[in-house]
Amino acid sequence: MKKIKKTDIAGLLNQWQKEFNVLVPSRESGVAEMGAWDGKDTTFLDWYRNTVIPPKASFLLNIEKMFSFSKDGGDYRLEPPAPSEQRQLIFGIRPCDAKALAMLDMLFEDSYEDTYYLSKRKRS
Repeated sequence: MKKIKKTDIAGLLNQWQKEFNVLVPSRESGVAEMGAWDGKDTTFLDWYRNTVIPPKASFLLNIEKMFSFSKDGGDYRLEPPAPSEQRQLIFGIRPCDAKALAMLDMLFEDSYEDTYYLSKRKRS
């Protein structure tokens, strides 16, 4: 096990931000939810308990482009969206939310293969 001082967390998050879209607990929108790391504000370490909007919202979007289609003469062509290469890192996730994601993984991998959910999880 490795420990890090609270004062060094901003530096660690900035390092990770070079490779990932880093999400941390935020109250910027007025409610506690996972939001983009701004590069400096670690005050969430002092107030964070639980988010109103859970981290699973990063994987289960309210609106998501699933395909586009075009008509070529009498034929229709369905085209899946281009896969995103953006990787994300969620910092500060609560144990209960981590367990919920593990349960969703089982549901969307074993019971029903949801490629949209799974592609986001693999990049996270």
